[in-house]
Amino acid sequence: MLRRILDISSTVMRITTTTNCSAHFSTVKSRSMKSDSQKLISQSQPSTSAGLEPEPEKRTHYRITLYRSPIGLSQRSKDSLASLGLKRRMDVVYQRHSPDAAGLILSVKEILKVENVTGSEMRMGLKSSRRLKGEDRGYRVLRNLLHQDQ
Repeated sequence: MLRRILDISSTVMRITTTTNCSAHFSTVKSRSMKSDSQKLISQSQPSTSAGLEPEPEKRTHYRITLYRSPIGLSQRSKDSLASLGLKRRMDVVYQRHSPDAAGLILSVKEILKVENVTGSEMRMGLKSSRRLKGEDRGYRVLRNLLHQDQ
């Protein structure tokens, strides 16, 4: 159990040292580290209930929404949006947590809304957007005059 606490603290320290964040973000990370340590310690103590709660799924992806238009921004910012996969306002894309994605998000953070989501939430979001694009668009094709069978 102590090894797991040390692994979590070293991961948090790596995150805070690899990203050039302000002191505010480091204090938030250290607070979350303390709460994680307290959770792990409380889980290691024997509990009176026989059942164990399943661990929540880890948040592994960013849900990125383009909230404001990039008109008037530099070409570099527009290129950052293009590499994230955002084309027009209110577009939503999912990116795996990575330093590359974090850097792109930080370069245009003023016009984005970013949320941390789990893998299952990402799959549900992709499935619902595909369904909206494909199934019921408000019309349906009765027949195709170009491909009639004779």
